[in-house]
Amino acid sequence: MNQVKKTKYDSKIDGSKTGSDETLVENFGEETEPAISRLLKEIFKEESKNSYHRIAATDEKVFLSREAFGYLLELVHKQSIDEYLFEKIVSLSMSIYQIMNKEVTKNVVQKITNVMFFTNPDAVTVKEIIDWVMDSDTASEKPIIN
Repeated sequence: MNQVKKTKYDSKIDGSKTGSDETLVENFGEETEPAISRLLKEIFKEESKNSYHRIAATDEKVFLSREAFGYLLELVHKQSIDEYLFEKIVSLSMSIYQIMNKEVTKNVVQKITNVMFFTNPDAVTVKEIIDWVMDSDTASEKPIIN
């Protein structure tokens, strides 16, 4: 008779809630293969929630600074934004580059992220983003007190 120790994932496999670290012994049965399959799916599902492996494409390296791209990846890894918002911000950055013909920096990406985070990302236009970024840049140059 083959035996195996239970792990912390066993409650996810068979639905039991042991709640202790005691070593439990269980017989291999015909349900072992589906149980292992469910275990592996659960492990990879948990891992995939926290990982987003994305490398900047060649054309993205032209319009988006390395620091800006890294900042966006960091936000995804911290789960501050999701992959959809990441891609939306990269796409907007490309449009801004095409219009302004300047590399999009981390500072600009932070401003875009703020706008996108607090509004409906699908409703924001490139023109609105550019206006907001330009307005905030000129506002920071103006003295607060005349």
